[in-house]
Amino acid sequence: MTEADRQSGDPSAAQGARDLLSDLFHQGELEELTFTTLGLIDGQEIERRLIEIASIGGTALEPTLEQPKRYATNRPALTKADYEGRMAIINMMEIAGLEIDNRHPLAVFGRLRGSDPERNAVMTLSHTDTVPNSDMYDGVLGVVGPIIAVEAMQEAGFKPSADIIIASLTGEESSRFNIALFGSKAIFHGLEDKDLGSRKDTDQSIREALGPGVDITTQPFIGPKGNAIAAPGFVIETHVEQGDILARMGIDIGVVESIATPHRYEVGIGNSPLTLDNTTYPYMKYFKLTVDGKADHSGTTPMGSQNRADGLVELANTLLPIIDSGIPALLVAIGKIEVEAEAINKVPGVTKAELRVGGNSEEELQELTEALENQIFTRNSQHRQHQTRFDDSPIALEEVDQGGQFFEPEAMRRRQKSALELVVAVNQEAENLANKNVVGTVGTFSTSAEGKLTLRLDIRGIDAPTRGQAIKEIKCRTKKLGTAAEINFGELLPGSGDPVELDDDLALKALDVIDQFEVGSAVSMFSAAGHDAQNAARAGLPTIMLFSPSRNNGLAHHPDAYSTPQDLEKVTRAAAALIIRLAA
Repeated sequence: MTEADRQSGDPSAAQGARDLLSDLFHQGELEELTFTTLGLIDGQEIERRLIEIASIGGTALEPTLEQPKRYATNRPALTKADYEGRMAIINMMEIAGLEIDNRHPLAVFGRLRGSDPERNAVMTLSHTDTVPNSDMYDGVLGVVGPIIAVEAMQEAGFKPSADIIIASLTGEESSRFNIALFGSKAIFHGLEDKDLGSRKDTDQSIREALGPGVDITTQPFIGPKGNAIAAPGFVIETHVEQGDILARMGIDIGVVESIATPHRYEVGIGNSPLTLDNTTYPYMKYFKLTVDGKADHSGTTPMGSQNRADGLVELANTLLPIIDSGIPALLVAIGKIEVEAEAINKVPGVTKAELRVGGNSEEELQELTEALENQIFTRNSQHRQHQTRFDDSPIALEEVDQGGQFFEPEAMRRRQKSALELVVAVNQEAENLANKNVVGTVGTFSTSAEGKLTLRLDIRGIDAPTRGQAIKEIKCRTKKLGTAAEINFGELLPGSGDPVELDDDLALKALDVIDQFEVGSAVSMFSAAGHDAQNAARAGLPTIMLFSPSRNNGLAHHPDAYSTPQDLEKVTRAAAALIIRLAA
């Protein structure tokens, strides 16, 4: 307002000045409320509630200095433990004063009403299901953190204009049904028949697990075509990084601008059934070969032995020289190969193989046993000589009293050789493109009662053409392997997709509030792992992700994964500041 306006007494100019003063007062009040809210968010309380949820279906572990209480979590989607975990979340939401919408079998929504019903809501989302033998941070942080943030907002006296909705989903992990993100796909897009038919081995399909609740999942629940909840104006997902970029850089918060998504395949080896082999020798021994790998997230763990301790790759590198040595399969037979707590989106950890060694004399048996021991000694020596993620002696050979199932030796050896060479091929082709952020993993390895092998592959990248190049090379190598054993490289599994770009404007707002409210240091980044946020973005909703650092070398999908209470506090404060900015 100019001096001339004051002297003229122009009423419109005077009103403009009053509006400006009102806006400035409102901004100052909002800033004060935001600072007060952030001060009420406590990382220790976030950790306490994460432990509470982790104990549901989880296994208590030996305490560490950082974690006097910790659990290996086990809440696969649509299991009893998953349901109990969601009930605990509902209880937290009710205590926080949120209205509960529990109509969808794959989601729970808690709503804090705003003063303007015409405004589009601000939604946070994440998941509470886990892979077997996992960590207590993955997914659940993005549900528990916003609940605590909303509690702090109300305690500080913040009254939003727009509704704030906290969505707690299940079905993000692919470990039970071999399809990831089906909970968020259901609520934003609706599930297709092929999605509902997804299953792992002999377990139930999603359709069977849902039972009468299946119908509501076939249509969007949220959005312009949603039959229950109007499209939110903004979507925010808070998550642990599941990698060590932030920790290595010393950065507190990652603002995610794009998400790399996987292409996943199921590869079958062997078309005809094999008969069991019960050959006996005057001298026989059975062994268990164990590789002590380190489970990790298949998307976020970079390629290379300095980053990965892939138990299945190391098992392949140990067994293939034995197979190729010329020792007859009848004398050294390989039985079941198994990955503990396997999942298509996990780097294999502990991996085992059953072995049978037979000879016509004690000397022959001893010679064959020494050949096995020498090969294991050679592999262990290589780990001692080079810096890898494995321990110094990760491979062990243990004699056992009785073996398992062994099939026709020569026919099964051809299949196992092809399968193990495919494991190595996936690892090598992904390593060749590691500088372009491609990762590739064979996460599961199973043997049927008829001797047919099934492997499941996960190939990821933030650039679709580069990822496609890796897949082309893997398929080419698979065709060559198929001359030795029948190999069926299947079609894309449900849950596969292309990289997703998140909202640039929302990313800038996130960086701005993190700076304005002195939450911590922040950096823009991409996510190598898939997340529920990508289904919101694909629905055309402005979407962003916020990452907290993962300690312990970025471990994820592993009980030893760890983020400090300070890490949890800062990323939750960042989300709270952004929610207040958007909902005010």
